[in-house]
Amino acid sequence: MLDDNQNLTQAGVNARRSVPAATKAQGKTFTAYKPYTPQFSAAATVTVRRLAWALGCSMPAAVSRLVELLPSLYAAETVCSHCQDKEKCSLCSFKTAAPTPPKDLIYL
Repeated sequence: MLDDNQNLTQAGVNARRSVPAATKAQGKTFTAYKPYTPQFSAAATVTVRRLAWALGCSMPAAVSRLVELLPSLYAAETVCSHCQDKEKCSLCSFKTAAPTPPKDLIYL
């Protein structure tokens, strides 16, 4: 038998697997996507929390700053060649020139 935490986790997995509902607005069909909430390991959560404290920001802001740093660490060609969602390229940091790492993120 599953406890409440396992039920919520399984519900989240099933929600990600299900096909999003389509809606119509002004003659156009839009697919309603729920935001993805990643499940971090305990070690990752502890690490991000401490990084957030050091940067003086929230945990989501710390994760966002880490994501901004990724294009300077990984080759865009490698990431783009493995991409499974070519419709979001205009939003992806790997499609633009790799930025210089923010100093406050590396040199706290």
